[in-house]
Amino acid sequence: MLEAKYIDAKKVEIRVNNQLLHTDMPVEAGGNNSAPNPFEMFLASFIACQAVFAMAFIEKNSLNKKEFSFRAEPVYDDKGLISKITTIVKVPADFPKEKEAHFINVLKTCKVGKHVTFEKEILLEKSL
Repeated sequence: MLEAKYIDAKKVEIRVNNQLLHTDMPVEAGGNNSAPNPFEMFLASFIACQAVFAMAFIEKNSLNKKEFSFRAEPVYDDKGLISKITTIVKVPADFPKEKEAHFINVLKTCKVGKHVTFEKEILLEKSL
């Protein structure tokens, strides 16, 4: 179940089942900038989904999940829409080369990513 209600100015409270989320708009858009804006929440759901799907691989392979980090870099077209998003995953320096393709395929199973049509690219960046 999803429900949304106005809190103040441009702040919205969203109930997702029994969890609460908030969105707000920047000050220059009439908000208080107290929470991510709805589009930032969309992007956050994309990268969070990939991180959650990666966790199963990381745990199965007895890797330390604290050595992984995820960064999304969207590219926008002339209409301001995302045409491509690149996810850069920082992996441990000793991450096995032979497991890279499988790891990337695991990230591609993220349900949020399957619902969007823009190009998606995943790059692995080894820690120093």
